[in-house]
Amino acid sequence: MVFSSDSDLLRFQPYVFEHGVVSFEEYHARGVDDIVDELLISWIPAQGTVDVDSFDVERLDALQWVMASVYRVLGWYVLPRLAASVGGQGLLTMMDHYRREYGMEVQRVIRKGVRYDTGSGFERIELVSGSEQQRLRR
Repeated sequence: MVFSSDSDLLRFQPYVFEHGVVSFEEYHARGVDDIVDELLISWIPAQGTVDVDSFDVERLDALQWVMASVYRVLGWYVLPRLAASVGGQGLLTMMDHYRREYGMEVQRVIRKGVRYDTGSGFERIELVSGSEQQRLRR
């Protein structure tokens, strides 16, 4: 499963394909892995429905993660690759921008509630308050 594709990148930064690179598809799978790592660190411990052992990336609503994936792929993979080969301060500035956007987007989705298929369709799983987490652990 991937959350974004090169066509999504085209909507945000069409010029990235003007530098001789035909495809960035390999980076979209890396973006999923990065988002999953973020969820395992930030979301799984802060909600009470899905535990780390039963978490399955295939049960996430992929549409909810398109923006975060595009930001991740651009900020960590595409723009650094182009900056290394093409150069230019503008690419580094955009890279920093997409890195910030990625962090904000992941937190926005987590705060809004992650859509996860619990077996009976997608359910919005929200964070549990700190006091509720303490109660659940006891």
